[in-house]
Amino acid sequence: MAKLKAWAAALGWEKLVNTRGPTFRKIPEADRENLNAARAIKLFGAYSSAIKRPIIETDGKLAVGFDLDHYAQAFGKKR
Repeated sequence: MAKLKAWAAALGWEKLVNTRGPTFRKIPEADRENLNAARAIKLFGAYSSAIKRPIIETDGKLAVGFDLDHYAQAFGKKR
């Protein structure tokens, strides 16, 4: 949970939520309403598949979700 809190602080919890996946849609609407950082992190504890993947952390840099162009920009690698 500490790592999720750090990522949420660095990127914003909204970037960590996989709203397109079936897991998020199966979460009761009452649990999804009025999300904030603390509630989202608690939700991730119960529904880990609701976390967007992959999360890459290296050399103090973070990338969330699969995006080769973003990886190249963030981590200085050419495609």
